Amino acid sequence: MLKRLIELIDDDVIGRASLPPRTPYYSLPPIGMGTWAAESTTSYVARLAANHCVSVIDLVTNTLDVRTRRGGTHWKLFPRQGGTFKLNGVSTTAMEWGRKLANLTLQPSLSKTNLTSLREMLPSTRLVRNTRAWCHLCLCEMQENTVYEPLLWSMHHAVVCPEHHVPLSTICPSCKAPNTTALSQRYTLGHCTRCGSWLGISNAEKKRQPTQWEEWTTLQMKSLISVISSSENTPSISVAYDNLEVLILTVGEGRMMRFAKKIDANKSTCSGWLNRKNFPTLDYCFRIGLVSGIDIGKLFCSVISPSDIDRTTWGQDSKPPWGQRHARRKIDWACVGKNLEEIYQNNETPPLGLQRVAKRLEVDGRLLKERFPDLCGRLAQKNTIFWSKRPAQRHEVLKKRIHRMVIEIVKNGYWPSKRRVARALGLPGGDIKDGRLHQVWRDSVAKLQASQVFC
Repeated sequence: MLKRLIELIDDDVIGRASLPPRTPYYSLPPIGMGTWAAESTTSYVARLAANHCVSVIDLVTNTLDVRTRRGGTHWKLFPRQGGTFKLNGVSTTAMEWGRKLANLTLQPSLSKTNLTSLREMLPSTRLVRNTRAWCHLCLCEMQENTVYEPLLWSMHHAVVCPEHHVPLSTICPSCKAPNTTALSQRYTLGHCTRCGSWLGISNAEKKRQPTQWEEWTTLQMKSLISVISSSENTPSISVAYDNLEVLILTVGEGRMMRFAKKIDANKSTCSGWLNRKNFPTLDYCFRIGLVSGIDIGKLFCSVISPSDIDRTTWGQDSKPPWGQRHARRKIDWACVGKNLEEIYQNNETPPLGLQRVAKRLEVDGRLLKERFPDLCGRLAQKNTIFWSKRPAQRHEVLKKRIHRMVIEIVKNGYWPSKRRVARALGLPGGDIKDGRLHQVWRDSVAKLQASQVFC
């Protein structure tokens, strides 16, 4: 009967009933695509590992097995500290990861979770952070749904959260340390990689208020990520060069020197852009966008006409905001000298070194040496004397501990062997390797034998 049914089925019907492609991984769609809060590659990998109930490092090394080949040899993904953050940038590794993850999860939009679509235009320098950054208010809101890290947080020029207008945090509020690694064994979204505490709480650190220029560059990065993460827009190097030519000729009114002066650049540099020998860096793109009133996302993806340019966004007589520096802090050296004398007179244990003293006083250590050479010399001498006596003091403490431990082990009815005493004291290696301490142990055992304790 079954054979008869198979013969009745048309071959064309079997061809049309082909199954869709399969994958052993969950086909998780990236979050926030087409908006400024588009998910980053590192965040997606961490979320994929959490959904498969494995650690991030196990998913990367055992399951994904992502490697790139350089010079005929395999190059590991984590060459040094902070290298994994480049997965969100324009590097070759980021492009390989996007392609590999898209094939494994059947999510073609994963190639837009990094900036590889701008690979032909932007260099990798000063593009992606080397540490994690986050907005604690955004993390609190994400707790109700899904916690993830937007691509904007990993950008070097993103200083402010565009949603809550607060500076992004880079220091853990619990352990007071930066998170310098991504996709590590302890990497969990929304939690510190060092102490594991929740990052969605306000940090008590002193944060410098961002300037108007930094806030403006953050808004431009918001526009750029919204454009490149959308499936409708694809950055094009030819379109970007055409737009750049229109901007140079219109804003500079046909004169290259005038345009270069407005964005504070060299004339030869602008000529290279016009001749399509190189493309401006992201910093110069921000400046061009400011003097022309064009969003940076539109510069890379859309065709710009002279009528779109708005030159009233930046006054002709005002100073460029990118050239403005923060006012130099005035230092009361009389107060610094008084505090330095108090630190010297205070008997802290251990005494503070010059670097820690300078950090406590919020002054550069080199300036302290120049202003107070005698007092800094006495501080260094005090610190040297303390640490030179430290080994002898530690040796005396260990001698007393070894003698007491030998007596305690004998009272418990055991032989006070060298390894048993070392393990009880928690010495490294479980053995007494120092010759002087070894002699202390022998003298203690001999003294107990002479007093006939073992009889």
